[in-house]
Amino acid sequence: MGKKKKWLEEEVCLDYSPLDFEEKPELNDLIFRKSPYNLDIYSRIDDLKSFAVLGLDIKLPSQNDLKIIEVNGIQTGMNGFQEAGVQLEDGLDLLNFTENPCEEALKRHIQSLGEIPINFISKKLRQLGEDPYRFELEGTKDKPIFYEVLKDIHPGWDSRYGNHAKILKNIELILKDKLKTDFFFNNCRHLKSKTYEYNPEEYQKLITLEKPKFVVIKPYDGARGENVEIFSADSKLEQRPVYSFDLVAESFVHSKPILSKTDNKYHDGCMRYVVFAEEDKKGEITFNHFGGYWRLCPSPISNSLDIDAMRANLAQGAIPEKVSKEDLSFVRKTIDSQLPIFYKNLVEKQPQ
Repeated sequence: MGKKKKWLEEEVCLDYSPLDFEEKPELNDLIFRKSPYNLDIYSRIDDLKSFAVLGLDIKLPSQNDLKIIEVNGIQTGMNGFQEAGVQLEDGLDLLNFTENPCEEALKRHIQSLGEIPINFISKKLRQLGEDPYRFELEGTKDKPIFYEVLKDIHPGWDSRYGNHAKILKNIELILKDKLKTDFFFNNCRHLKSKTYEYNPEEYQKLITLEKPKFVVIKPYDGARGENVEIFSADSKLEQRPVYSFDLVAESFVHSKPILSKTDNKYHDGCMRYVVFAEEDKKGEITFNHFGGYWRLCPSPISNSLDIDAMRANLAQGAIPEKVSKEDLSFVRKTIDSQLPIFYKNLVEKQPQ
């Protein structure tokens, strides 16, 4: 855990027309053996300094308050959009006929940056040990070029686009560690409750400073709501997990009551909200929004300590539910105005 402590200190016009691969240059070794500077390639990606997929887990404690619980990266789950029946706004009716229009729109937006550069970045990510996931073109995943180790590639590709892959890889490494992710909220702390190491000193600090009613204890690199436990803040040590470097502790954040159409009862809920962040060469940050949906806890709100009434994750039985236009509008405005600080920190401050 010692190594963790070193950390502690214009509208984009989206093109959602069907991608026509027949008219594009064939994606094979021959392209990447030539200098990109000698090819007729200039894409929107050439105007960007950085970009990333951010899947935000958000709670709304009240009508005008927003708290980010966790931040996910490239592989952020979007199946719940389909299960909740979320359709695209902005009049993109064509995509609303697909099974998951929000995810399809995200994929198309990524490819709109420039198919050939994005697929070089996809290949570079694999070399760096990262699954590129949505960055790969459909229909190209089985071609050897996207799996073999980079070789015979013109160095111009790496000099022009390699840094994008390195930034994405660094962001993914950060987002997989809840303590590291939390560090980048230090100068926009109002957006997120602090994450503490789970040891005697830090746990007491959480209780003293945050004064929570309930405490969440979970793996620092956990996902899917697995191995999450919730306790009363005044619980005794023998009632809680043994202190461990692999665990973190946070105050439990309630959401406002959300009515479920499934049982017509009020539930606590956590929203999954997906954005694609873009930073231009001048340092201006734009968030492209791909919507959100509620993940409601399996059980209705209870006065007693019931993890099924407090943990909202699809993998643990959460109920997908649409978000009201008013809540979506509030989340969008808050992200646009306040999240750039976090994203800028994420890109500029590298691991030690």
